[in-house]
Amino acid sequence: ADAVADAAVANDVADVRGRALVTLGRPGEAVVALESIASSQLSAQAATALLDALAASRGAAEARRRADALAADGVRWPEVAARRLMLAQMLGDTDVAAALRAEFCRVAPTECAIADVQAQLALEQPLSALRRLEALEHPPAAVQALVDDLRALALEGVGEYAQALSLVGSLRTAAPSRVSLLVRERTLRWRIARDSASLAAVVELAPRAQGDWSVTLAIARTLNDAAHHADTVRLLTEPGARALPLEGRVMLAEALRATGDSTGALAALGDAALPTVRGAILKAELQAAVLGPAAAIATLREWA
Repeated sequence: ADAVADAAVANDVADVRGRALVTLGRPGEAVVALESIASSQLSAQAATALLDALAASRGAAEARRRADALAADGVRWPEVAARRLMLAQMLGDTDVAAALRAEFCRVAPTECAIADVQAQLALEQPLSALRRLEALEHPPAAVQALVDDLRALALEGVGEYAQALSLVGSLRTAAPSRVSLLVRERTLRWRIARDSASLAAVVELAPRAQGDWSVTLAIARTLNDAAHHADTVRLLTEPGARALPLEGRVMLAEALRATGDSTGALAALGDAALPTVRGAILKAELQAAVLGPAAAIATLREWA
């Protein structure tokens, strides 16, 4: 009995730690924590966090393999079904996505619509995400904040910065302690003003990241957009920094290439499958410059 109780406590600790690490933008560490829990003992929230962490650290294909394995083990949580649908769309598997939609969307239309939006945002298709948000004009109160967050990201992606800022401001009012929302708010103010003072207001938040990659990456994205590429490199390669998630590797590679270091940029991307067309094209261009056209062609064929 004591052994069973100890195992349950260990699972609870790993569950809480893993989900916290995902929130902090540290997916590699989250995977280690959450994979210590047997599939049969995962909570719905932990299973979802594991899939998100795998997608962010190892790529959508690896996350989909784990999601399919969970389904094969009898996991039927709507959250996991939503991730399976999202991952199938991200990987361009229309047949599987259609089958999942037929099975899942009829019984969980809200979760299905959210999965559609998240997939489009992950694929860097904000206009498509906005179209899919039309199905969520009046969502249940329990997911209103999530829908507003997704809408703000989509609006920012299509250049509607003032509308996005209004939504992020409301989200911050409801969760004033979230540094990531403060960074997004200041980033949107910079996108509107495009002046040195608003950029400085974003960068000064870097010390408040405290290991939260989601905050650091938001600042890095702004620095790259402002063409402060050397500053991006310094921010993402600080001594003692933890392993970058895939999104961070792409940002670092973009910054290194802009500073003239194509070899370092290619090394920053590593061997992981990149989740977007932008990442795949970046890798192919770097391979062409460093290794020659054959490697670049192989990458583009793999993506296609």
